[in-house]
Amino acid sequence: MAEPRKHMLIGEMLTQAGILSSATLDRRLEAAQLIGQPLGLTLLQFGDLTELHLISVVQLQSLYLDGALSLEQALAAVKMVHKDNYCTEEALERLGFIEMAAWTSRLGELLVGAELLNEAAVYEALYHALKECRPLGHILVRRGMLKPVVIAAALSVQKRIRAGELSREDGLQQLRQSAESDSLLLD
Repeated sequence: MAEPRKHMLIGEMLTQAGILSSATLDRRLEAAQLIGQPLGLTLLQFGDLTELHLISVVQLQSLYLDGALSLEQALAAVKMVHKDNYCTEEALERLGFIEMAAWTSRLGELLVGAELLNEAAVYEALYHALKECRPLGHILVRRGMLKPVVIAAALSVQKRIRAGELSREDGLQQLRQSAESDSLLLD
């Protein structure tokens, strides 16, 4: 017997949240395949989603996959982002899933906070992550901005902050020390 999937595709989240019909999703998937581009970019081009909505769906998908949110919580947040134009953090806070002060664990923020990248580099990488529908860490490695081991360390710190095992400050310090001691940054 096949093992059940432990992930949910963006299109599935959008249909389950009632933002896209199954018929629309099927048409967009077909168009994306014909054009040879990711579904997210196709949804943007057809005007089904704004960049804010697409970024939020990707973030919420990630939080669901990480086990930080249940499927029901992720779908409720997707609906709120789409209906009320809230950013991900606002929706999660208004739904009572996080406290805004505790939302300090996004990968880009951690890398900037640890002074491993500057904000401009993170924004550039986020643009490419959105355009290519790839995780931020993947883009940072592929573009030669950070080594894979730095991304792995940052993701580990991120997970521990989200789980309450580390404070943001301790996580940033740990990430800095790890990068410095292991010469993990690219030359």
